[in-house]
Amino acid sequence: MDNDISRALSHRQRRRKLLALLVSNPQDELPIYLVNPPDSHIERHLQSREMVSVHLPLLDKLRFINWDVSQYEITKGPRFDELKPLLERLDDEEELSIE
Repeated sequence: MDNDISRALSHRQRRRKLLALLVSNPQDELPIYLVNPPDSHIERHLQSREMVSVHLPLLDKLRFINWDVSQYEITKGPRFDELKPLLERLDDEEELSIE
């Protein structure tokens, strides 16, 4: 497995955001609002803090996502399709564990 892919998928919060992009309407390339703004509920803000300072910058740097910091929005990046087969497998496994 490519080192960048391994890094991208190695943390649960990153996998969750990438899965959210995977299941979004593929014909609708509008940004997805995935990060809570700073004035939202305190607990969510604390979780978002790590997402904003660590996880989203990494995924953006690796070009798996495009991150609009000012709008708290992400879209699929130019390398997102490299993750797609693995994300689909993870999504299928998650569905099976819920059933």
